[in-house]
Amino acid sequence: MARIGRWILMILGGIVIAVVVYFIYQNFFGGGNPDPLVDVGAVVTLECSTDCANYGQCGTNLSDDLPVILAGENEIMLEKQNLTLPVAVDMKITAKNTATVKVYPWGASQETKDAGEEMEVQFWKLGPDGSPPENLQEGWVANWCVKSKTNE
Repeated sequence: MARIGRWILMILGGIVIAVVVYFIYQNFFGGGNPDPLVDVGAVVTLECSTDCANYGQCGTNLSDDLPVILAGENEIMLEKQNLTLPVAVDMKITAKNTATVKVYPWGASQETKDAGEEMEVQFWKLGPDGSPPENLQEGWVANWCVKSKTNE
């Protein structure tokens, strides 16, 4: 009888540990809660943060080798993006949307991609804020690549 009690305690302890690990992952490594200072109308910059790089959203512009963030021009995209937006340039948030997407580390095998974890991620539609360069297009970018101007 004492063995059954120990097993129940071990199972309950495992469940508690799993919940705590999930909470930590979501708030510190996953989509987490977006910065409350970042919302529609806010001026932000893009940065190749650790999460942004880990999910394959950073790149370099082929014409001048400058760092860029990969974005979706007309829709939320985490693969085969069709737009690049410059890093460290002021941009204005024009819209927001939350999407459940399958995420996996950049360069993952197809097997890892198929088994990827689904996560709810905040996406922002960014456009020019009126300052140079004015020729920026609007595009959808994942939360982990957006940085509030007040957090610099």
